[in-house]
Amino acid sequence: MNVLTAHLEQLLANAMRIKTDEFTEVATEFADVFDRHSSRLRPSVGSISLVSCSHLTPQLRFSNLTTGPALRRKLAALSDVTVPFEAPARPTPEKSVQSWLIYGAMHNDGRLPLHRKGPR
Repeated sequence: MNVLTAHLEQLLANAMRIKTDEFTEVATEFADVFDRHSSRLRPSVGSISLVSCSHLTPQLRFSNLTTGPALRRKLAALSDVTVPFEAPARPTPEKSVQSWLIYGAMHNDGRLPLHRKGPR
């Protein structure tokens, strides 16, 4: 098995973990925190991250959330106080566009709304 295939399998496994009761129960319990911080769960090869889609903190994240209890601890900390998202070391203007697109889809049944100007 080559490295790319192995990474893809790990990514898919983490994407499937987000859908398990271990994570969905925590996400339901802390739905208000997800909404307040415009956050979502994002799988990666090594773990799961809590990622912001807010225009104030575009694509900033908390990484290495490998279990439901780890996610619960992070969300509990976010609900009690404002835990700062760490800014990237380099300028990342593309993150604002990514957040805008993802936020739009999150609030439109997973689809990007089409906005047309002028007559149809």
